[in-house]
Amino acid sequence: MEILSVHESVGDLAWMSSREDRCFLSRCGMCGARPGVLCAANFFHTGRRFEVALCWPGRALSGDDVVIEGRCQATVEDTYLWDFDTPGRHGDVATRRAIVHRGACLGCGWAASESHPGDEAAAIADALDHALIGWRSVPIVTRHHHDANDKAFAKWARQITAFYDGYGLKASLSPEHGGVIRTTRVGGGSRSHWSRGFYDMCGEVVAEDPDRPGRPLSERPEEQLGLF
Repeated sequence: MEILSVHESVGDLAWMSSREDRCFLSRCGMCGARPGVLCAANFFHTGRRFEVALCWPGRALSGDDVVIEGRCQATVEDTYLWDFDTPGRHGDVATRRAIVHRGACLGCGWAASESHPGDEAAAIADALDHALIGWRSVPIVTRHHHDANDKAFAKWARQITAFYDGYGLKASLSPEHGGVIRTTRVGGGSRSHWSRGFYDMCGEVVAEDPDRPGRPLSERPEEQLGLF
């Protein structure tokens, strides 16, 4: 049977055709479908090829996901790593060993040559190295409350933009322009993610909540910049 291209299977995602491994189906570990053959009930099981991962630009669940034409934009793709020698526990023909992540770009179709099993943070870091040069130079700030209303959050984003400007950083790095914040995290909450139209990257893990959430750590700029 003819192998299905990405254009035939997932619609108008022309940027994906720049990588062969985005275009062709591999064997399915859930139903055993051969490469190029539809899964059971014409359903493409997640992980048969590299596709944009859930909650990253290109596959978002909210209106914050806006692809800007003519500009590189970092995202994450993923697929499954199957062990076809070991049946799955729920009737699958194989056992899923890991979710494999890699950095990718929505603008030019680039994808990283290195993939990262179980490490989404490493994948988005690769993508930002490609799409947003200089992101590692932004100072670490304390996180804003996740449930802040839009007005309060917009005010905080403007403060961060001004804070970056004081360091001579490019405007494209600021959250107001789809850039990056590097934030302190507490305990196990270290996941880097796409949020409200920018990338929220884990900068450091602290033992307890900072006293003033949302305030840039401008009192210790030399210490913060020394982390890079």
